[in-house]
Amino acid sequence: MDKPGETPKLNRAERADEFARLFGRHARQVYSYILTLIPHWADAEDVFQETSAIIWEKFDQYIPGTNFRAWACQIAYYRAVWFRQRQKKLAVPFGEDFFRLVAAEMVSQGESLERRHAALAGCMERLPERDRKLVERSYAPGMTIRQAALELGRSPETTYKALKRIHRELYECVEIAMKNEE
Repeated sequence: MDKPGETPKLNRAERADEFARLFGRHARQVYSYILTLIPHWADAEDVFQETSAIIWEKFDQYIPGTNFRAWACQIAYYRAVWFRQRQKKLAVPFGEDFFRLVAAEMVSQGESLERRHAALAGCMERLPERDRKLVERSYAPGMTIRQAALELGRSPETTYKALKRIHRELYECVEIAMKNEE
């Protein structure tokens, strides 16, 4: 039986539901955080998968009501450090102090980044379908802009010009959305 003032223990189904809710809400931010620490997207994906499993394994240690994203990012940080130590091929010109600073900044900027990401999603929805399809195809994992251009029947040069225009439109849209939120 739980003592007064303690958080009640969740049964297995409630625990799984709570994990799914929290992880679903913050998975993208955890993955983005890992990408700041692991520069190659395929390696970052591996670290994210390993981190996700560890987060689930350690979910009993998470204190309900605290910052789940910060807790999960702390686990991701240690997993990324372990990965970099294991992978000598990742010869990055930065030391551990740099990665600690980036990690701390990502955690502190998380809420702002979350709002910007939501604004970007809204701006993406307002793009004409042709532009939205171009952005989604151009930045799909493993895809190059040149490959996307060929798939969509466009020349690489016009694709780069179109993406530059779309980037500018999205940037302006996000900035307006962020100002309106203040």
